Amino acid sequence: MSLTFAQIANVIGRIPQLSHVSLMQVVMFMDCCIELRDDFALVQPAKRNTIDEAPPTIPRPHIRWLSTVTRITIENLEYLWLLLKDSIWVMPRSWERQQDLASMFEETGWELKLPLVSIYPPARVCDSDGCQKKSEMRTQTIGEAVAFTMDFGVQYAKVVNLTCECEFSRSKCCHSFNASTRKYHKQIPEWIQVDEHHYVET
Repeated sequence: MSLTFAQIANVIGRIPQLSHVSLMQVVMFMDCCIELRDDFALVQPAKRNTIDEAPPTIPRPHIRWLSTVTRITIENLEYLWLLLKDSIWVMPRSWERQQDLASMFEETGWELKLPLVSIYPPARVCDSDGCQKKSEMRTQTIGEAVAFTMDFGVQYAKVVNLTCECEFSRSKCCHSFNASTRKYHKQIPEWIQVDEHHYVET
């Protein structure tokens, strides 16, 4: 069962303490519960149909752990379970949703130049010493590449390099440079360029 925002708003109107729970907390709660569904079902009475229906409550050890990781009180988790349990019980697991997302980009995005993998510099602000610009870099060159990913195999990718107007410094995924200097970004890059059109996920 898929809930509408109107239904969710109606519940929050009746249970005002849920209004302090963030969307990120709810998503984490749902993802964790989806992975724990078999555990929830295992402790139910044998005559209860858990194939088609979610259990009425979350087992106590699990809800205590969920409260710790989501930072939501047990009382509010019980309210959330009553609200979301039917959706949680039928939703695909996170890795299945990720695979569906990759397939969606492959089947409908690639032809529009919208790949799952977009390789950008780690920051949109110039990191060149002495740069006085306070705005984000918007001048860009866009290229195509092949990306070797950890989770989705080989993917068509878009590579975006940004240029700052300060000293015509250009920023790529691994380093920035101008006419005389190459400066590597401080953080470990998400992608390593192995040749002109091939990138490997770190």
